Amino acid sequence: MDWLAENRGSFCRKPIGISFVRGGVEFRLEGLPHGLSVHLGKNGAIVSFSVDDEVLDLLVDFEVVEHRGKDGYYRCELCVSFDPDNASLYAYREVLWQMEVFDPLLQWINANFQGNVKIQVLRIRGATACSVTKEIEQT
Repeated sequence: MDWLAENRGSFCRKPIGISFVRGGVEFRLEGLPHGLSVHLGKNGAIVSFSVDDEVLDLLVDFEVVEHRGKDGYYRCELCVSFDPDNASLYAYREVLWQMEVFDPLLQWINANFQGNVKIQVLRIRGATACSVTKEIEQT
């Protein structure tokens, strides 16, 4: 995927284990638990946490349902359905993906995975939730 190759140096943690999987590209981030993965697919990007091949939780999901209108502009149908008056229009499909998926994903990763990070898993009565926590360095 071109975006990943072009932006590899912009991540706070190096993307590793890059593999082409059905429907997209999957990778991990260096120094984080093996079960944390990023999936880029035809509907956007997902950051998930798994244990023994069981997805425990989606930490974040940047979903896009692209549509090209009769006016020739691209838009995300999800954005239109949530807030039709403020949904952005894009002249190019690539710009739609950059603004709605790739930029927010990179910003989220860099905001949440710098420093000493742990993934907390909470299981209650069959339900599972995961969260990212940062260790506070004491001086």
